[in-house]
Amino acid sequence: NACGSCHNCIRVDSDNHPNVLVIKPAIEEGGSIKIEQIRQVLEENQKANFEPGPGVFLITQMHKATKSAANALLKAIEENHRDKVFIALAPSKMAILQTIASRLTHHVITPDPDNDICSEEYKQKIIRICRTPPQERFFIASEITCEKNALISEFDALLAACHA
Repeated sequence: NACGSCHNCIRVDSDNHPNVLVIKPAIEEGGSIKIEQIRQVLEENQKANFEPGPGVFLITQMHKATKSAANALLKAIEENHRDKVFIALAPSKMAILQTIASRLTHHVITPDPDNDICSEEYKQKIIRICRTPPQERFFIASEITCEKNALISEFDALLAACHA
């Protein structure tokens, strides 16, 4: 329930909050989360929080972590301090290393239907994907196209349209 306008919200939004570390795939290095990025998490996990409140590690696109990065993150999660919180975002629980998935609480997040960022068509596609059990999402993909590159393009368009 972030307000978006207070001091903390502004700092989180601009990647300047000292208690929040956001890890994103390295675009220039093949679009994956590298072990060097997770080593930064390991280092910060050992430090005291700069400000009162929990330290938060937000790993976006966790499914894009290399195997060595995922294994290093597992170590950080297992050696977690009480005042640290890990949030790993992925398209599904099955998209990440099973040992990591077993140590995290799983929450399904669906798009806000009142979000004006993307078109109604894209909203409906995303909502349908989110509400479909992971084992059945293959059928949705096959309805879109059976060509791998076209499917990737369609999902990239969904991502770009709704996550501006």
